[in-house]
Amino acid sequence: MLDVKLNFRHPSDTDVVDDEERDLLSEEEPELSLRGEADWEISAEEEDTEYDLTPGPLEGSIDPVRTYLRDMGRVPLLNRAGEVRLAQRIERGQIVARRAMSRSPLVLKELIATSKALRAGKILIRDIVNFDAEELAEPKQLAAKTRTTLKSLDELCKLYRLALRQASAFERAPKSRKRAVLHARYRLARTRVRMSRLVMQLDLNTQETDRLIGVVSHASHRMQELRHQIDRLKTHSSARGRTPAGARSELRLHQQRLKVLETESGVTALEMKRTWDKIQIGQLHAEQARKELTEANLRLVVSIAKKYIKRGLHLLDLIQEGNLGLMKAVEKFDWRRGYKFSTYATWWIRQAITRGIADKARTIRVPVHANDTINKLARARGELTRELGRDPSIAEVARRAQITVAKARQVMKIAQQPLSLHTPIGDDGESQLSDFLEDKHTPSPSDSAIHVNLKEQTASMLKTLTPREEQVLKLRFGLDDDHARTLEEVGNCLSLTRERIRQIEGKALRSLRSPWRGGRLRSFLSEN
Repeated sequence: MLDVKLNFRHPSDTDVVDDEERDLLSEEEPELSLRGEADWEISAEEEDTEYDLTPGPLEGSIDPVRTYLRDMGRVPLLNRAGEVRLAQRIERGQIVARRAMSRSPLVLKELIATSKALRAGKILIRDIVNFDAEELAEPKQLAAKTRTTLKSLDELCKLYRLALRQASAFERAPKSRKRAVLHARYRLARTRVRMSRLVMQLDLNTQETDRLIGVVSHASHRMQELRHQIDRLKTHSSARGRTPAGARSELRLHQQRLKVLETESGVTALEMKRTWDKIQIGQLHAEQARKELTEANLRLVVSIAKKYIKRGLHLLDLIQEGNLGLMKAVEKFDWRRGYKFSTYATWWIRQAITRGIADKARTIRVPVHANDTINKLARARGELTRELGRDPSIAEVARRAQITVAKARQVMKIAQQPLSLHTPIGDDGESQLSDFLEDKHTPSPSDSAIHVNLKEQTASMLKTLTPREEQVLKLRFGLDDDHARTLEEVGNCLSLTRERIRQIEGKALRSLRSPWRGGRLRSFLSEN
């Protein structure tokens, strides 16, 4: 169990150790060559060509598409050498950030915990390490890389234990024997370099790298916040000339918390800040190169997006989806393979646009597999129309697409686009489709007038009855509140028996059936 707190350096000897480790840890990665693994030369035919996207005179235009094209046209295109230079800058920035991250004891502890989780089966090897499609498809290659990764993690655990022993020996070394102290520092620094190189060789994926960088960021911000609090209290006390008891207690509390964080992290707050600053510098350089490579290829996105117009998405939406694919291509591009970035990015852009159309073009989302079937039927219908010179039947389309007729009918129903009730009608756009649709649940004006007249006549006829008979009929049939009641419920309301209510109801209905009372209501019955 590696539950020992790791202190790679003593706070009082920070400057001395920094000087020695600076010599040991300043070994930079060799400069990346402009030429990749593939041996190729840049020729005039291989230069990037201009896309036919000249927007024309656009000054003062407020059209968002034209404004976007105008701004995009100000960015110069890249040739193959320029693409490689930017890809190398991205790689160098990532190396700087990863190297700084790999030297943090916090990251080492996290990787050791990850190794234990891998051994326990709590996580998969593909969750932390990059695998290409060939390795995932070939079981032997997948197993070989898994063994190599586990072996590297085991070696990292051994070096971590060695660093613990060396750190303990350094702390126990007598300060009077300077040669022994320097030798102990040197050995500890060499072990740190070996661990850093081992972490760099792990080929961690983006998700795991971001997680580890987040651990360093969180620890650095906590330490810097405590340092600011301590400096604030010290400055406030110096200005007053003396430190109040409450301020002294708060100062000691912050100092204790900072010391605990430094012990858990294995480095001082100053070194943690230096590590985080180096990570940020590397990330900033890589992000700037990504931005330049992305902006230089925005015209490629527009040229591809224009081919998917009238598929259910506006051009700006298509461009936005394509830009997401372009950003993914920037992340995945490997300049060593020798092909142009535009060739590689085209596939990512097309995939992003087609997936965006499938997910967002319809008001009611259609699953991807159903959308593929819709496209298959559309191609079959187009082929048959050209061959037969007429519109093919559903059976013919289903036979050509190699699906059942029932399945074809179902897919064609799914393919129908819903129409919004707010669709404008006419050139002025003042009318909507909903204004011209019949609402079968709303009564017509004539029916409404008849209903109002019926209520008036019914109320007039009820007035000819006794007050109790009128009240019984209103409660019994719900003439006032549309809530019909049973005989028992009416009896409870009027404090009468159920039988008495039945007698009153019968007498009232017989009275209404008389010719001189019911004649006016019979006309409504004949109309209905």
